[in-house]
Amino acid sequence: MLKLFRNADIVIGNRDKSNIIELIDNLLVMTNVLIREKEHYLTVNIKHINHKNVLGDPGRIQQIFMNIMGNAIKYTENRGHIIFTLKENHSNVSDYGVYELVFEDNGIGMSKEFCEHIF
Repeated sequence: MLKLFRNADIVIGNRDKSNIIELIDNLLVMTNVLIREKEHYLTVNIKHINHKNVLGDPGRIQQIFMNIMGNAIKYTENRGHIIFTLKENHSNVSDYGVYELVFEDNGIGMSKEFCEHIF
């Protein structure tokens, strides 16, 4: 498991409003064929979502989700396991959610040196 950002305010693109659950549904629809072709076992956990609307460019957010999920699919051997978890953590600002998205797989992974290079 790799956590890309910790305790960061991230605004992706413009500040359009979109629904985080719909973005995840779109991700699953777009990756369904690839997941089935490689006979992966996909587990999706969505926990404690109280604020479904997010600010940011939905196209860019979707692209980020696709890149991460696409890599999990591509670099995990056939019949591998992929776990996607979305949960809303406590926010100190009312009417705003703080989300944690975790993509886990049992693929080949990345070396520590490579992670330092790309992040």
